[in-house]
Amino acid sequence: GNQYIHANSAIPLQAGTGQYRNVLVSWNTVTYAASKRLMLGGGIDLYSTINAARLSPVWTVRLQYCGPLSETVHLGGTAFYLALPLPANSEDPAAEDELGLAAAMAQLTIGSPDNQLTLSGGMARVGDDSELRPILSGAAAVRIFANVQALTEHWVLLAEGDDVRAHSFALRVVGDFLAFDVGLLYNKELSERTFSWGMPFLAASLNF
Repeated sequence: GNQYIHANSAIPLQAGTGQYRNVLVSWNTVTYAASKRLMLGGGIDLYSTINAARLSPVWTVRLQYCGPLSETVHLGGTAFYLALPLPANSEDPAAEDELGLAAAMAQLTIGSPDNQLTLSGGMARVGDDSELRPILSGAAAVRIFANVQALTEHWVLLAEGDDVRAHSFALRVVGDFLAFDVGLLYNKELSERTFSWGMPFLAASLNF
């Protein structure tokens, strides 16, 4: 109920439990519920870390505080930092990428762990730029069979030159403690390095 593809809903994990998630072997994250409302998370990309001599290591840390207003409405707030090269100027291919995205967002989740919609919005800063930019996301999960969920997730970082957008779609096979995703991630910059229609991915999540 808490994990979409990359983002999280405002439905908290049970206190004292956590989740390990692996995407394409390389991307590894862990989320832990320190209390019934407070969750801590972090992750690291093994490929970029091993190749740190020529690549910037990709990693993330996250803090989330969330809880219920009712059985079907949850509110939360999250702050995260993602060490990831982002285009400084999409109109100038020669411009060096800026490293790092820091953001704080408010979250609203409507629905149950099986069928839910989460809308999030806040402000973000890219690299060393002092300018704050709006950042928005929307995600949904729908149980289509007894043990299968369909998920979709969309992000946009607003900028004067050109917005940065990312879209994800996946099917999730859900077990008692383990879940598997088969999905597709699309981003304009990513499509120029992988496939024009996006990058397929496999992921596994383990609750503990």
